[in-house]
Amino acid sequence: MSSSARTVIKTARKELGYAEGKTNGRWNNDTKYADEVPGLEWADFQPWCATFVSWVAMKAGVADLYPRTASCDQGAMWFKARKQWSEYPALGAQVFYGTSRDLTHTGVVVSYDDTYIETIEGNSNNDGSREGHSVLRQKRPRRDAFVVGYGYPAFPEGVVSADPSFHALAASNGGGTLRIDGVDLSHWQDGQLDFSKAKRAGVKFVVHKATEGTMFEDKLYAERRRQAAAAGLIWGGYHFARPEMSSGAKQAQFFLSRMMPSSGDLRPVLDLEKTGDLAPAMLGAWAKDFADEVVARVGVKPIIYTPFNLPARLGPLWVARYSNANRPPNIPEPWKRYAIWQFSNGTFGRPNVVPGIGHCDLNTLASREGLLDRLRIA
Repeated sequence: MSSSARTVIKTARKELGYAEGKTNGRWNNDTKYADEVPGLEWADFQPWCATFVSWVAMKAGVADLYPRTASCDQGAMWFKARKQWSEYPALGAQVFYGTSRDLTHTGVVVSYDDTYIETIEGNSNNDGSREGHSVLRQKRPRRDAFVVGYGYPAFPEGVVSADPSFHALAASNGGGTLRIDGVDLSHWQDGQLDFSKAKRAGVKFVVHKATEGTMFEDKLYAERRRQAAAAGLIWGGYHFARPEMSSGAKQAQFFLSRMMPSSGDLRPVLDLEKTGDLAPAMLGAWAKDFADEVVARVGVKPIIYTPFNLPARLGPLWVARYSNANRPPNIPEPWKRYAIWQFSNGTFGRPNVVPGIGHCDLNTLASREGLLDRLRIA
C-alpha cells in the first residue's frame, strides 16, 4: 500500500462511529464535515457521503487528489475527466454506487479480495434502509450491480489496484521511464501552473482543450495560451468530439473559431474518444468531414487522437496507453505508427508528474528527426 493511501485509510478509520445530529429524535444530516471543508459549508444538513470523502482527503493532506464536492455524480465526473476511472477496486480509491445514470452513494476502499470490497462510508447504516446517519465500515460484493466504479487518486507513489492492466505498486519497477515532450490540459487542471518550470524540466509543448461539441468553450484556454507563450512553449488546442451533436464540419468551424490557430502552433487536434453511437463507417465519415474542414481553413491535416480504426489516415496519429511498465500502445488502422504517445494519465505510466504542473496527461514524441516541426503549422 502506498503511504498516501495508508494515510487516507487511517484518517477515515478514525471517524468510524461518528454520527450526524438529530432533531426531535430524527436524524437531520447535520455533521462537522461540511462546516470544515472550505466551499462545502452550504452542504450541511444535506446527504453527506461525498462531503465525508472530501473531508478525509483534506485531513489526509491529499485534497487535490480527490474531488471536493457534495455530489456523487460530480465526483465521478471529476475522476473520469482525468481518466482516473476503473471498474476494479484499488486501495484508497473512491467507490461510487447506484447506477451509471444516477450515483447515490460513495465511500473509500480500505481493502478488497476477489469477491468483496471493504469500505468506510459516511452517511451510512447497517439496517439496509436509505436513511444513512453514521460513518461505518461496510463489506459489499464487488460484482453487485450497486457498485458502479472507482475513482483512482493520483498518489505520487502509485496505486495498488485489482485492475489487470495494473499489477499493483510493484509494476512501477518495470519498463523504465519515458521522456516528457508535452502535456495536455483542460479546465480540470484548475490550479496555478508554472510553465517556465515545466519547460526547464524538458517539456516542449502544451495542448489545451479549447472546445467540445458545438457549445462548450474551455474557460482557461486563452489565459493558459498567454502563459505558455510567455514561457516559450509550443502551443496547441484540441476539440473533444461529440459526433452525435452535429456534423464534423460544423464542429471544426466552432473549434477553429475558438482555437485561433497561428503559425508555429501545433496542428489542430481532433480528440475522438466517443462514437456518439455512430456505426464505424459513419464515424469515419464524420471524422473525415472534420479533417477536411481543418485542411480547407488552416491548410494542414489535423492531429487525430483516437483509439478507433478509421477508413483513412486523416492526419498524424496521437494514441494513448497507460501502464507503469510503459507498455507500447496499440495502433488503430490504417495507421502504422504513432506521432505522439500519451503514456501517462497522471496516475499510471512513468513518470506521472510534471514539475510546475503536477499530475496530468503526459506525452512523448516518436523518435523521428524533425517530427515536432512537422506537427506544427508553417
